[in-house]
Amino acid sequence: MESDQHLPAPPDDEELAAPPTAAGPPPLAMVGVISAVLAPIAAALTLLIFFRFGRVTEPTTADVQSANRLFAAARIVVPMLALFGAAYVFVTWRRARWSVLRGLGAALLALNLVVAAGFGLFVRLRTDIFDHSEHRTCGLSKTTSGVVLQLQCTLTATNAPTSTVSLHWKGISDPPGAVFEPGSGTLAPGETSPTISIDAGAQCPIVFILRDEQQGKEIRSQFDGCS
Repeated sequence: MESDQHLPAPPDDEELAAPPTAAGPPPLAMVGVISAVLAPIAAALTLLIFFRFGRVTEPTTADVQSANRLFAAARIVVPMLALFGAAYVFVTWRRARWSVLRGLGAALLALNLVVAAGFGLFVRLRTDIFDHSEHRTCGLSKTTSGVVLQLQCTLTATNAPTSTVSLHWKGISDPPGAVFEPGSGTLAPGETSPTISIDAGAQCPIVFILRDEQQGKEIRSQFDGCS
């Protein structure tokens, strides 16, 4: 007797060869979402480091080099992330079903556009890194009782290649009164000053300063070998 039941047809070769598909967003969508969220966070962290570094009065050469590398990379990476994130959000935010998501998308789009347009310019204009070194030699004459008669010094200063500013300096001392020759000059990044002769008279100890009043930067050299 024949049966009315039909057995299912065996799978063909194409079905056997096809790998199982996993549900989930496409890779480009994931990159877009990550970029849109990561760009503002990266910008905020970089600016925080930037402001904290700006408060360091005497950064070491290693600090300056690390900051230069960080800011140089951030000027490129952060705006690129923001631009990609903004493009992705612009394409997708209008398709959201709920108004709340559309509102979040609009805010995220605006935030990424601000980061992309302003971050690189802000860091480029505000990043002033000043790394320097100085070398000083002094001659001291005293009376037999130890009273200082005359202090004369020579000073050379170097503005390191890692610096981002030129120092337009004027020579002053603390306490005031020392005479510098030459009394002023300009040090571009990578340059070394000519030998500066300093007549400090009988003032000792004393600090010699090459100060740029306009930029608020200076090179200091202290002499306290009075005894």
